[in-house]
Amino acid sequence: MVLQETKERIQKLQCKSIDENTYVYYDPTEIVKPHGKKFENLSIVRDGSRSTRKNVITEKGYPLNCCIALNSDKIIPIDLELGSYEDIAYDSENQKHLEYMLKIADYSDRRGTFVLDQGFDGFPTVRGLCCRNIKFIIRMGENRKYYVYNNRTENYERDIIIKDKATVSTTAYLQFKRKKSLETKKFKIEAVDVELLGARIEKNPKLTLIRGKSKNLTLYVLTNITEINKESIVEIFRAYLDSWRIEEYIRFLKQQYSLEGVRTFYYLKTQNMVRLLFITTVILVRLSNFGFKIDKIRAQLIKKASRVYKLPQNMRFFLYTLADGLANLLRDISSKVVKMMKKESPKQLCLRLVGKEA
Repeated sequence: MVLQETKERIQKLQCKSIDENTYVYYDPTEIVKPHGKKFENLSIVRDGSRSTRKNVITEKGYPLNCCIALNSDKIIPIDLELGSYEDIAYDSENQKHLEYMLKIADYSDRRGTFVLDQGFDGFPTVRGLCCRNIKFIIRMGENRKYYVYNNRTENYERDIIIKDKATVSTTAYLQFKRKKSLETKKFKIEAVDVELLGARIEKNPKLTLIRGKSKNLTLYVLTNITEINKESIVEIFRAYLDSWRIEEYIRFLKQQYSLEGVRTFYYLKTQNMVRLLFITTVILVRLSNFGFKIDKIRAQLIKKASRVYKLPQNMRFFLYTLADGLANLLRDISSKVVKMMKKESPKQLCLRLVGKEA
C-alpha cells in the first residue's frame, strides 16, 4: 500500500504539468506470459506484437495501462499500472478505461486532450468522454456512419460525408513514423461537423470528423474540440500522427527493463514491480527534460552509458542511453559500497609461532 500511495502522489505531480496545449496518449497494452502456469490472476490478453486487424492472437498475460503526455517535444509519463481480467474488482473493460481516463482528467483539472487509437471509436466510449467533458482525438474505423451535425435526415459513410459535406480544407506537410523511420509527406486535411449514427449523446455536443490524406496513407479522426479552422485541424491531425511516441515508450519499457520477463508469481508483487518501473521512468524523463545544472548529471549518465553510436536526433528519444548510464552508475556505486563493507585483513606483520619439538 505504501508503494501504491507513493506512485499515486507522483502521478498527481506529473498531471500538474498538463496544460491546455498538452496531448495525453492513452494506449493499453499487455504483458505476455505464454509459458506461465502458476502466476496469480493470469488472464487471456490480446498479443499486440503478433496480432493484426484481421487476425487477433490471444495469449496468457496481464493487461497494462500505459499513459504519457506530450507538450511540444517534452515527454511526461502519466501512469503505468498492471491489471488482470481475473481480478474480482474488474467489471467492464470499457468502464475501466473510462474510469481510468476520468481519474487522469480530474488530476489535471480537465486540461489536455486525450489521443486514442482505433479501439476506442465505439459509441459508449465517445458518449462517456463527452458526458464527462473530456476533450479527445480518436482514430475512427471504417464501419462507423455519420449524420451531418443537426441534420439527421440522412446518414453517410466517412469518405462520402467528407467528400460531399466538408466545410474546412487545407494542406500541410506532416511528419509520421512508418517501419522504424520518420517520413514527411504532404497531406490534404478536410473536416466536417458530424453526429454519430446511433443513440443521441446528452446535450448533443458537436463532433468533428477530420480526414488526412496523402499518397499512400489516409486516416480519419474524430474530436470534440470546438475551435475548428484550418490551423486547428492541422494541429489535431499532427497530434494523432505523434502517437508513435507512446509506442516507442512502451517498447522501451519492455526491452530495456525486460518487463515481460518479471518472474514474481504473486499478483500484488508484479503490480509493485510495475509501479517501481513507473517511478524509475519518471526520474529518467525528468533528467532528460531538465536543463541548467542538471545538464552535468545528464552528461555523466551519457558518458556512463558507453554507447558507441548516436541516437537519431530527429527522434530525440534518449531514455535508452540514460537508462544504461544510470544502471552502470548504480552498479559502480554498489561495487564500491560492497568493497568498503568487506573486512580488511590486518596490515601488521604476523608470524606463526612454532613450538620446540620434544
